[in-house]
Amino acid sequence: MSVLEQTAVELRRAAGEARARWSTPAWLALAALGIAAAIPFLSLPGVRVDALADTAYLALAATALGLIVGPAGLPSLGTGAFMAIGAFTSALLVARSGWALEPAVLAGTAAALVAGLLCGAVVRLRREFVAVSTWLLAWLVWLFLLAFPSISGGSQGLILPPRSLLGLDATPTVHFEVALALTALAALAVSAVRRGAPGLELSALRQAPALATSLGVRLWWRRLGAFSATAAVAGLAGGLSVQLRRLPTRSATTRSSPSSCSSRCCSVARPRRWGRLSA
Repeated sequence: MSVLEQTAVELRRAAGEARARWSTPAWLALAALGIAAAIPFLSLPGVRVDALADTAYLALAATALGLIVGPAGLPSLGTGAFMAIGAFTSALLVARSGWALEPAVLAGTAAALVAGLLCGAVVRLRREFVAVSTWLLAWLVWLFLLAFPSISGGSQGLILPPRSLLGLDATPTVHFEVALALTALAALAVSAVRRGAPGLELSALRQAPALATSLGVRLWWRRLGAFSATAAVAGLAGGLSVQLRRLPTRSATTRSSPSSCSSRCCSVARPRRWGRLSA
């Protein structure tokens, strides 16, 4: 059997497994996603598409918390900080260097990922210390922006020129559809990781860390990977949401306090089996 024939066989097998696993909840989720995608085109009274898009970006950051809060059991409260890092990196590149929107957002995502890796030492701590450490991180980022108005733009913010998004005018409707699609993809990715070997290892580390490490599960690397991935998705959400606003300020990006964004994200990502979080 040639390589192409073997590849075709594997693709047919994968398609068959996907059809077998497609259940009623999956159809309901797909229908809900379709209805949500149609909302901006229905001209519903009292519905602001820009507010919906902003909430969808926040939901994107909250969805990524399902990786670190769920299987890993680590109450990270630094989502607002990583969103701010992604937002201001993206905004500075667009406003002062003339970058296009997409590479600027990717750069903001990378900056948040690097920040997550640098702050990854907190995953070695006990859960309560992880919560306190990431909460302090959010405050430090906010104080940094407060102390350096040349970066944050001060009270006037950074005025961003109009940019296209994926070849389209970056209207609130386009932002909403992009945010909705990214949130759905993030939910699928988190679900796949939770069901796969990394998710099982993270759950084992949460429930019986000594036993899991004795069996060869690397606590540091698994938790660091989950923490950094969550930070990167938060940076992506921040980098896109600030382009929606087009006037980033400290208060706009951090929701007026460094902990409020993390509180809202945790309230979205709070299924019963993940436990209760508060900030």
